[in-house]
Amino acid sequence: MPVRATLPCTGMNAYLFLKSLLTTATFLPRHLFFIATGTLFAWVVWTALYLFLLAIALLGHGQLGDPLAYPTGLLVILATGLIGGGGIGLPACAFGYWTCRSYRWPKAAAIPVVLLAGALEATPVIAGLFRVKAGLPLVDLAIWSFFTYLWAIAPLLGLYWWLTESPRPIFEGLRRRILRKYFTGSPGNAEE
Repeated sequence: MPVRATLPCTGMNAYLFLKSLLTTATFLPRHLFFIATGTLFAWVVWTALYLFLLAIALLGHGQLGDPLAYPTGLLVILATGLIGGGGIGLPACAFGYWTCRSYRWPKAAAIPVVLLAGALEATPVIAGLFRVKAGLPLVDLAIWSFFTYLWAIAPLLGLYWWLTESPRPIFEGLRRRILRKYFTGSPGNAEE
């Protein structure tokens, strides 16, 4: 039988507190890991593409191009990862996670919440870019911005949510193992 201790001064069940803390504490590292891994993967793809194009230029006796193209590509990938992952994906997923935990909704209910939060974050930015570049009227600007979000950013945000939330069973397994270790005598007989 698991030990059910209470936290001093709060009367809160220590088991439930630790369970909630371990589940919530994995959110930010999981997202930061995905942003870093995605950026690193894009850098590797950019490096391979750059070397391939460099080999074609050398073998075809063509011009090599600008020497600043490679580092510029790396900086663009880094900025895209930080803005897309840290500026749109992380806050939208955090809002979806918080909403589902607060209202005790199923995990799949976070998908429309994340997409709506991403639309509220990204559409004004897209509208600002369209306003500067195209000089569109306000109604056209809103329509074009939202449709640009739907075809360009929403699929990437959905992919981001799926990739960051799919490792959850791994983290849940680790959380259960920690809880069993500290709240029961042996690691195999805890009640969930």
